[in-house]
Amino acid sequence: MIRAMLLVAALSGGVDVDDDGVPDARDNCPHEENPGQRDADRDGWGDACDGCPNVPDATQLDADGDGWGDACDPVDADVT
Repeated sequence: MIRAMLLVAALSGGVDVDDDGVPDARDNCPHEENPGQRDADRDGWGDACDGCPNVPDATQLDADGDGWGDACDPVDADVT
């Protein structure tokens, strides 16, 4: 079974953990399904896993862990 999985991965261009049809090596959000690879803010993170999909934020930090990136979370202004 493992050999078959490795063969499929090799023939398809690589492993695709989220099964969206885009090999992880080229996937801008390898753990969230996003076959269109949309990246509205062009920061390299796919909108499906971008904490601030409309604000460029290369770090994707989320100090308070609420799912909103620090670059666009007004609550984070209070975090020290």
